Amino acid sequence: MTWRDQLAEAEEARSRGNTAEAFRRAFGALEGCYTSAALAHGWAQQGNMDSNFMSIIRFLCDRRHITQEQFSVADHLRQARNVVVHDYGFEPSLRETERTMQRVRQLCARFGTTVSDVMAKPVKTVTPDQPVREIIRHMVEDGISQFPVVEGGVVVGTLLESEVLIAWEKGEGILDPETPVRDVMDRIPLPSMHPNTSLDEVKKLFQRVPSHAFLIMHNGMPIGIITKHDLLRHLDT
Repeated sequence: MTWRDQLAEAEEARSRGNTAEAFRRAFGALEGCYTSAALAHGWAQQGNMDSNFMSIIRFLCDRRHITQEQFSVADHLRQARNVVVHDYGFEPSLRETERTMQRVRQLCARFGTTVSDVMAKPVKTVTPDQPVREIIRHMVEDGISQFPVVEGGVVVGTLLESEVLIAWEKGEGILDPETPVRDVMDRIPLPSMHPNTSLDEVKKLFQRVPSHAFLIMHNGMPIGIITKHDLLRHLDT
């Protein structure tokens, strides 16, 4: 169950007037989201549930995956959760429950959105034997600047807009439109990532790897593509 699923259950409980249950489920969404994020970044699970969550948020804050302010909000929710769970006579108000759910959405947004949520899809692929005239049309009309080249169910290279321009320049402004893709393609495929890669990790990969785009792969085939422009457009929203 994802953190979004848990928040949906929290919303359902809130709509029934069960604010304590809604609060518990909302915190469960935060706990699940942060636990997954911490494990993905090397945190070693230990201790009981409450000490685990404190360990998690300290780990994420120390590694600068969350800010000090986000740490403080998460810790406040942890303490409030303890009051609700141990039934100390505290029943969160409807307003407080709604605020808690909103805070959880904000805290999870950094880790909860994956590349599969923002990637461009479907991916336009080409074959080595296709004439470049077919692909140039897509470059012009659809604004696509890179195409995975697939042969026999395997990505064998990349046709880049820049490579087509280089081939055109080498021909002194003349490029036979029937030239097969294999003659102008880059034989190194674009770097790839898993569909569940967080946007935080995508940003780091773009900083580490000299590529303008990544393929999102599933079962050996590209199901999406993300460019720096796609990432920046999402971060700007």
